[in-house]
Amino acid sequence: MTAVQAAHEDLKAQQGAVLVTGGGLSLETDEMSTAAASWGMASLGVAKAAQRKLVHIMHKALAADRIYVAEVTVMGGVSWWLVQAAALCTD
Repeated sequence: MTAVQAAHEDLKAQQGAVLVTGGGLSLETDEMSTAAASWGMASLGVAKAAQRKLVHIMHKALAADRIYVAEVTVMGGVSWWLVQAAALCTD
């Protein structure tokens, strides 16, 4: 949210987009609730659900400025080597 606030004028000028990544634990399904409980990750599930709600609120709030806000939900693990490869691409 802080980054979006800081970049608001640029996003507005360019009719930009904000893309947020989330995780499956944010979903309100029996499967994801059971997974969060059995993995001891209830707090992560709650945090990701709050993030998902914030994305929806920002989408509505920024629509008048023609700024698109969306979330990509990753359903599954992200392997260590993929994270390392992505880090190399940003150096």
